[in-house]
Amino acid sequence: MIIRLAPVVLAALAFSDGGGSPGEPSAQDVNAAVRKLASRAAEERLEGMSFLLASRDRLAAEDLRLGLAASSESVREACAFLLGLGKDPKAPAVLARIAVEDADPGVRSVAFDALKKRLGEDAFRPLLSAAVSAPRRETRLRALARLEELGEPRAVGALVDRLGFAAGLGTAASTAKAAAANGGGGGGGGGDDAFIFSGTQTALVTDFDVEVAQGAVIADPIVTPVTSGALLRVRNVHVSIHPREREAIWAAILASSGRRR
Repeated sequence: MIIRLAPVVLAALAFSDGGGSPGEPSAQDVNAAVRKLASRAAEERLEGMSFLLASRDRLAAEDLRLGLAASSESVREACAFLLGLGKDPKAPAVLARIAVEDADPGVRSVAFDALKKRLGEDAFRPLLSAAVSAPRRETRLRALARLEELGEPRAVGALVDRLGFAAGLGTAASTAKAAAANGGGGGGGGGDDAFIFSGTQTALVTDFDVEVAQGAVIADPIVTPVTSGALLRVRNVHVSIHPREREAIWAAILASSGRRR
């Protein structure tokens, strides 16, 4: 829900006819309205929000770029809220990024609510992507917390795979799946063995077979490959994972499996 702009939003909704303004809003008009959201005057904030609410069906993430990057938390909240009301197909990805990357918890909360409004039961998908592949650990932890809140069973497989990858490919993944079924936790261990060959192979003529065809004698060479080099037995290198992240993954798995710690 809107935290800082609630009075302005409610007032703008009260004055809005709900039908949207005619025509396509220009970039200049949208930017002017976004700037008014940061005004100290309540009348200007109300005017800016009323215009943006009336234009909400035609607002895209690009149109609200100025507000989404604003230094004011209240402006970022309002723009995330508006983005959740529109129809831009790129909005869910932007909202998911804001929901896990914005520095302000209020803005992240508004973006998360807007994402759920846009995607419904599929809101977990962009969050799952951030939880397993975001470069920053803090971002992954925030995404995992949101996944735990959603408790979506379809996220379990990818989360278990993430644990298996962190613990050692192959056997650790199956161990994690078995532990998840029992409601347990753990990091797993081990990994799959593999072999690497480094060397050369040379073909040598070691003998001849004699073939007779139409009175002619033909020497058919026998070729034998000779291999030299080294055959190395190796094990997959384990990918380290922070204990906080491991615990967050397990919490999300258990919540998504119908179990909560």
